[in-house]
Amino acid sequence: MSFVVDMFKMLTCRDSRCRLAVLAVSLAAFWGFMIWSFGYIPALGSGFASADTVKYIQVSLVEDAIIERRIRYCEAPSGSAVKQFFLKVVNEKVIEYQTLTGTSYALPTCKELIVVST
Repeated sequence: MSFVVDMFKMLTCRDSRCRLAVLAVSLAAFWGFMIWSFGYIPALGSGFASADTVKYIQVSLVEDAIIERRIRYCEAPSGSAVKQFFLKVVNEKVIEYQTLTGTSYALPTCKELIVVST
């Protein structure tokens, strides 16, 4: 408990040397955290997330969105505005996938996606 009281006294200091020390410690803590979070201190861990991990998650989310929108496209009535809308959305997501990965996405057919329940 005395540590908390001492820290509070330090943060409420009145002279310029004390304020300068608080500022220096705060800046060092902030920049230390930033350097760690970007993974520049490997001895302390890899930080929050590497670029590869973030890209993998983005690609996974786009793939899920493509499949979900493709199912909705396949279930929509032929010639309807809904079907055109989902076709547009699927095409946008496929372009996003190609931008992220540099490869094309093989769309499954409607027969592969629609499961008839009995």
